[in-house]
Amino acid sequence: MKYPFDTVLFDLDGTLLDSQGGILSCIQEALRHFGIEREKETLYRYLGPPIQDTFREFFSDEKKVEEATGLYRALYREKGIYDARVYPGIPELLKALGEAEIYCRVATSKPEVIAVDVLTHFKLAGFFDSICGVPLGRDGVTKADVIKTALQKGGRQETAVMVGDRMYDLNGAAACGIPAIGAAYGYGPLEELSACGPLYICQTPTELGVYLLHEQRRNDFEQHGT
Repeated sequence: MKYPFDTVLFDLDGTLLDSQGGILSCIQEALRHFGIEREKETLYRYLGPPIQDTFREFFSDEKKVEEATGLYRALYREKGIYDARVYPGIPELLKALGEAEIYCRVATSKPEVIAVDVLTHFKLAGFFDSICGVPLGRDGVTKADVIKTALQKGGRQETAVMVGDRMYDLNGAAACGIPAIGAAYGYGPLEELSACGPLYICQTPTELGVYLLHEQRRNDFEQHGT
């Protein structure tokens, strides 16, 4: 059977993994190092954006942004990386896409080496033919840059789609000329996802699988003008 998409790019945090526990704890601890106390509940909106952008909201000095980013990454690598869980239905979704011979790739703003480690830990790495993230020491890489790299790994751009839970994922996809699907079960508010004009918004990984693998969805894809 021929499907509308032969390549599916996935965001990591908030799309494949619910990793808020480790991320929020490490942001909180990094800020505390600078004498800034914040409750975790107030940091929820920082789930998704590049970590440098998060710290720029607290510091105007780029040296402090760099210091806080380095501290966060060290803390995350030490004790936050595995404080996460796989969203229910994700392994089954990835298995079904693989059986349909659809390429699955990761496009994340996380450092690539950490993305590989965490996906290996949660036994998801084997579902992907490529895991693309930000190279260590290459701050300033945008989500669009990562998506572009993932698209260069093979497959046809005209039949690729991005799946993510924040506007950075959807806008990055648009910048690369591909459609996007919003993962409403992740961290981004529904209003944020809707404002980006996604091809579709799914409430669960199971619903995402139905959308990607149901032949009838070809009409939605074609009507999107891609």
